[in-house]
Amino acid sequence: MIVAMNKSPFPGMNPYLESRWSNVHVLMVSAIAALLKPALPAGLEARPEEEVRIETIAGERMRGFRPDIAVVDSGRFEAAAAARSAGAVGVMEPIQIRFHRGPVVLRNIEVVDTRDNDRVVTVIEVLSPWNKLPGQLNRDYVAKLKSIEDGGTSWVEIDLLRGSRSHLIVTWSDLKKEERSNYLAVTLDANSFKLLAYPISIRQQLPAIHVPLRETDAPATLDLQAVLERVYNDGPFDSIDYSVPPEPQLSPADAEWAAGLIAGWQEK
Repeated sequence: MIVAMNKSPFPGMNPYLESRWSNVHVLMVSAIAALLKPALPAGLEARPEEEVRIETIAGERMRGFRPDIAVVDSGRFEAAAAARSAGAVGVMEPIQIRFHRGPVVLRNIEVVDTRDNDRVVTVIEVLSPWNKLPGQLNRDYVAKLKSIEDGGTSWVEIDLLRGSRSHLIVTWSDLKKEERSNYLAVTLDANSFKLLAYPISIRQQLPAIHVPLRETDAPATLDLQAVLERVYNDGPFDSIDYSVPPEPQLSPADAEWAAGLIAGWQEK
């Protein structure tokens, strides 16, 4: 595999990728499915899945969201034309426009047992902003994880977006203060009901995590650093402007550390 981290000044997760999450998310889902394939025992397959939904998301503030616009005939064209023909001059009658938010694309990876009618064994979720922000999509996501668990299916949650986790099943308050970090991966093994957390620091490489499978299987290993490297290999990230702070901004200590990294990287 080609190692592409020379495209990034950071040893692990690059905070500048967070503002390009639509691109990153697509590539991560694909990379996880590909890298899991050789790690799965016979009879299991990792399949990327996609669902498109149109929602009004309460409290969301997503940049780069492209809305669809429908033009609705207000029935006033005839009146405006009649006024013009009569010689009247006035303010142009506007056309009423109905605003729709663009579609939200929900993607995940399902590990299925092909020898048991494609039973879903494990669901892997890579979080997007709408999973974390308060609103219907967040509530649906949390309910989905609980339903997955109730159905005897394991789940893995990979959160590479800084910010609050207060609306998720595992919050930062569930970890000791010294265990909290910038990012987090969580796994729930439905066979043993064991919940594991992998805090991820911006200053280190991403860890390898265990993906729970069937009760008779050892967990598969998913190397998140290898996933990130594949994302860099396949993604359009050469145009990142490192002269400006990332969004959201880093803490003062991390910002100073990052500035030093970027300066040294740019000199190479």
